[in-house]
Amino acid sequence: MLQQQFSPYLALLYLALFGLGIGYNVLVAGWERKHYLEGYTALAVALGVGFTLAPFWFFPAVPVWQVYLAFFCTGTPMIVGSILRHVHARSNEQKDLRND
Repeated sequence: MLQQQFSPYLALLYLALFGLGIGYNVLVAGWERKHYLEGYTALAVALGVGFTLAPFWFFPAVPVWQVYLAFFCTGTPMIVGSILRHVHARSNEQKDLRND
């Protein structure tokens, strides 16, 4: 079995990917507010996958768990942001129903 040594470059990559995930979540939230994504969610997902995988062109073959970690770093902010946006929208709908 190969021993994987700690790489400061990979650590910085994962930190950068997490920041990218946060920034992309903010961007997607804006697109959703302006209704730009209606019918185009798959394109937003494909773009996010492309950003997640792009840095690995510059690294030698990496174990698959490191790619999964990259998706965890970029996907977690998107998942949390999506859930929070949905909960907020449902809350507003409930308030509107109570006010009618």
